[in-house]
Amino acid sequence: MDLRFLGTGAADWTQQDWDERPDTSRFLTCALVDDHILIDCGPTLFRAARAAGADLSRVDTVLLTHLHDDHYDPATLAALAANHPLTLYTEAESSAHIPVMQGLSVCPLQPELEVPLADGAVTAVLANHRVGAPAPNRPVHYLLRQGDATLFWGCDGHRLLCTTWAFLRRCRFDVMVLDGTFGDAPALPTYFEHNNIAHLTEMAQIFRGEGMLKPGGRVVMCHLSKEYHQDHDTLSARMAAEQILVARDGMCLTIPERGTAK
Repeated sequence: MDLRFLGTGAADWTQQDWDERPDTSRFLTCALVDDHILIDCGPTLFRAARAAGADLSRVDTVLLTHLHDDHYDPATLAALAANHPLTLYTEAESSAHIPVMQGLSVCPLQPELEVPLADGAVTAVLANHRVGAPAPNRPVHYLLRQGDATLFWGCDGHRLLCTTWAFLRRCRFDVMVLDGTFGDAPALPTYFEHNNIAHLTEMAQIFRGEGMLKPGGRVVMCHLSKEYHQDHDTLSARMAAEQILVARDGMCLTIPERGTAK
């Protein structure tokens, strides 16, 4: 399984950042798996793909975490579906709000129920996050399985819901991508919808202690706020001491081959 991070930023990155500071800014969080599975489809997708040298022409599957507009842009989704048939998977409550589009099929997911894909399987689990607009819906994280390779995608969300924790602690992962939005911020209005570094570090320690990471498995920090984080190199050096890899735009991981970030 090949994972390419197309964007690693939270919602506070802006057009001005991408235009004026392209070398240090982050596009909105999304990722590409094996060149054909897309995780989220926000408004910077095509620009992020060009910057990363990624080809989106093979994308036939979209895993949508929730309907916040930095993760879901209807125009971007329609443009993808116009090229060739596309299947979108998302939690059932969210799926009801996806408009009819030429070339798009929508597959509602029930939490904790594995659904087969062409080359593996996907499971949605409920995230500790909230969406009230454009319509109420239930954000999810994803478990992706392909043979022996296993990936957990955990952006956006604060720690884990009890039911999700009970489900996940029975799993073993090669890579766990976790929300690290708020840096060292101690309290914010959306504090209980995203992690800061203290939450992320604590979660990584618990996951390792529970044996949820396979030998050589990695924790990756993603969905980073512009306002609350240091520059990438400084943050990476700091998090390396906690055995946490900081994602950057364009970074590639091969799963389960260890230590292959590029």
